[in-house]
Amino acid sequence: LFDMRPGDLFVLRNAGNTCASNKGSLIGSAEYSITHLRTKVLVVMGHTKCGAVAAAIDAAHSNTDLSTVAGSIGYLLADIIDSAKKAAASSPGTGSAEQMMLATRINVFNTIEKLILYSDIVYTGVKLEELQVIGAMYDIYTGKIEWLGEH
Repeated sequence: LFDMRPGDLFVLRNAGNTCASNKGSLIGSAEYSITHLRTKVLVVMGHTKCGAVAAAIDAAHSNTDLSTVAGSIGYLLADIIDSAKKAAASSPGTGSAEQMMLATRINVFNTIEKLILYSDIVYTGVKLEELQVIGAMYDIYTGKIEWLGEH
């Protein structure tokens, strides 16, 4: 995965690997890679110590009104907050590190689900088995990738 030549990978990155809208640069860029570059595998990769997920967990614990968060950050966190709430509810009493790992995993699959739901191109590619959408977790300390599987 990481020893690719220029042009072998088409990489889209954003904080919290969010997909908050059915329009815009993330969906459009993914659709471009699928239709014009013939991408066959789309990987949604979360990572350990994700600041956006940590902020969403903090917001969930403190019941922060995300509309009061400065700039567009509240919109970004709003796209992750359900994952944070789910992780907190399913692992009460655990430390924030455990909740963060769980929230990040949940967020990876939520993002995969949104990509398929928001994009007819992604949906059709998956349905026709011409496109795989796979979740993964990257450990920033070890450099190892845990493949979470397809949606």
